[in-house]
Amino acid sequence: MTVAVAGMMVLARRFGGVSALAAAALSALLSGLACWPLGHPLAIGGTDLLLLVSFGLVNSAAGLALFTLGARLLPPVETALIGALDAPLAPLWVWLVFAETLGSGTIAGGLVVFAAVGVHMAFAARKASA
Repeated sequence: MTVAVAGMMVLARRFGGVSALAAAALSALLSGLACWPLGHPLAIGGTDLLLLVSFGLVNSAAGLALFTLGARLLPPVETALIGALDAPLAPLWVWLVFAETLGSGTIAGGLVVFAAVGVHMAFAARKASA
């Protein structure tokens, strides 16, 4: 998925006339097709299928569309940093909602990403005020 999102960002920035939402849809489709042979996608029940479709339409599609539209307004470095926050925030949400225990490696990795974003924001704020 990371490669598909990176390709989507490059397409959206390089070709201004290309619809950002079309690029996001293509990215999601390519990610799904790449993952298809790795699992048993039709071996789920109706309730689970409904939950997955709802997740895909609401969470993934809306989030990816908003990220793509916003990426056109931000410098590439800030877009990359925001995208990098996805990895440490996912376990955080699972911990908050489902009380899943986080491993020390997960916590350490998340702290590294948060520190990188924080340092960048501090330098950007200092540069803007100077």
